[in-house]
Amino acid sequence: MLEFDSLIVPFMEECRANGLVINWGITTNCTLLTPSRIKFFEEFKTPILCSLDGTPEIQDRQRPKANGEGSFNDIAPILPILSDYPYGTIFRSTVTPENCDKLFEGYCFAKLNGFTKYYAGLDFTSQNWTSEKMEIVGENLFQICLDIYYDIIENRDPVIFTPLNNSIREFFTTSEFLRHDLLRCGIGVSSYGISPDGKIFGCQEHSTYENEQDDIFYIGDIYNGIDEERHLRLINKYINDMEKFFDKQNCEDCDGRFHCAMGSCPSLSNRLFNDFSKNPEAFCEYRRILGRITQILLMKAKIDDKTKEFSEYFSQHMEVN
Repeated sequence: MLEFDSLIVPFMEECRANGLVINWGITTNCTLLTPSRIKFFEEFKTPILCSLDGTPEIQDRQRPKANGEGSFNDIAPILPILSDYPYGTIFRSTVTPENCDKLFEGYCFAKLNGFTKYYAGLDFTSQNWTSEKMEIVGENLFQICLDIYYDIIENRDPVIFTPLNNSIREFFTTSEFLRHDLLRCGIGVSSYGISPDGKIFGCQEHSTYENEQDDIFYIGDIYNGIDEERHLRLINKYINDMEKFFDKQNCEDCDGRFHCAMGSCPSLSNRLFNDFSKNPEAFCEYRRILGRITQILLMKAKIDDKTKEFSEYFSQHMEVN
């Protein structure tokens, strides 16, 4: 948003003028988002991912402005516009060990404000995750998923909670499919991230990093195109690292070890370990929790004789996120 007028508008308009068909997307903390800018993105059918964390208390504590003031009052006026946006708005919360007890509260805030998609991303870079904190995460996740379950079986429109959708998709997907699928985010194959100064990265998480020449995810810019040598270096490292993923001894007893190959974050793994095949323990436990919740919900649907309603809903919403 910092370069909306100087970069985003002219670049998107030039692409359209040249007949390029591009599936756009924007990630924003919404503080610089205005009704007119939302209208522009609507013209290009652009999904908007909103980095928001919940109630005024949670938002102000988690996302203060540079001057130390809270940011909720800046984003509050556009929440009704975003919730009615026709091309997909995701309310994305960052969950830390310090605020994990507010996860369900954040979901409820998004739901009550009319958002139809919600995503909770744990801050796996934190060193403060403990078994007790992960237990709190599990309790909150179960509350969210149970709320969605009752909305489904009682014929109400549930919030689309992408971690649950993906967990159910993985439950019914063969490991071989996930093992060999390279059409994923993070490596510049299915999507790219563009920085405010026009640089292209394999992952949008890197679009605000400095020293891009040392960043393996940096693969070009919008003025000169993709640097094929840099892009191949990224893809080859990913392929070579991931060959080790399936041979790790500490994963032998984990039911989700093949599925998490596709659920892992290449940016996070490489940043923490310089190895795409490694994941933080908190990440692994998060996915195990989701897997257990998925099995509980499937069993509950069978006991409640609601398997048909449950399966029909997810067969219609099995998008990959």
